[in-house]
Amino acid sequence: RNNKELEILARIDPLTEIYNRRGIKNEIEKEAYRAHRNKTPLLVAFGDLDNFKNINDEFGHDAGDFVLKEIAKIMLRVIRETDAIGRWGGEEFILVLPETNCIIGRHILERIRRIIDETIFEFKGSKMRMTITFGFCEYDTEGDVENCIKKADIALYKGKKSTKNCVVSGE
Repeated sequence: RNNKELEILARIDPLTEIYNRRGIKNEIEKEAYRAHRNKTPLLVAFGDLDNFKNINDEFGHDAGDFVLKEIAKIMLRVIRETDAIGRWGGEEFILVLPETNCIIGRHILERIRRIIDETIFEFKGSKMRMTITFGFCEYDTEGDVENCIKKADIALYKGKKSTKNCVVSGE
């Protein structure tokens, strides 16, 4: 029982209760192996909250933590049971969408982006708005999963440098 609890602690982010970086990397590797074996699509996406530092600066770190938890809940409501989400670090999330090509993946990410954009986060009487930028890449089943992660990350930063609050393909 203690080993099981330690295993969970090692893979789950305590704040958002989604995978941490270690846990989501395991999911990516597992799903990449499955995609390679079955020759099915796999989408990897990074999402980074836009101007998140402003929330912490204006409303405090408790408000920032609240927003991170709420963002994770929104994503969990939108993605499918077979999908996975993790907190990559700070205000950056990563999604793993098995059996999902670029067209379907863009649709899912746009839906998450729109819901976050339209949500008013209320914390201790303060109302906050948040947006998110996504970068994504479809895994080439004959390629390297690390390369896919890198392409998704590069796409994310293209979106951050241009307009923010957008979804950018790494293809």
